[in-house]
Amino acid sequence: MGMGYAATHGWILTSADLKKICPDEFAAVEAALELIESDEDGPYTLARYTQAITNGEVITGVIDEAITALAKAFTEKTKVGDSKLQIYLGYYDADSGDMYDEIENGEYWEIGGMEALTPAGVKLKEISDVAHQAWVHLG
Repeated sequence: MGMGYAATHGWILTSADLKKICPDEFAAVEAALELIESDEDGPYTLARYTQAITNGEVITGVIDEAITALAKAFTEKTKVGDSKLQIYLGYYDADSGDMYDEIENGEYWEIGGMEALTPAGVKLKEISDVAHQAWVHLG
């Protein structure tokens, strides 16, 4: 099977914006990261944690519960009527991307449910700098 680049795009929210929307839940994620045992590379940051799980490492514990609680809080805080958004944590490695990629290296929060700019999506755009971005990945 050959290798090649695949185009990817999505509505991307920064951790800084997510922290503004769900400050308590984001703080709980940061606290849970501190509970992950450090190794020779030092303590876990959100970017390091996300890169590790993207690469297939298994890291369980309070961090899973904290990220789930953050995702639920985000959905609740951004909903408008029956329109709801979801967040998905991902990691982008610039070394496997392309120079024209718009996404920044590190962890990102992809938003589901904004494709047609639902009322909840409009609300999120009003309270953050969420952006629809494109990038490629090798696979």
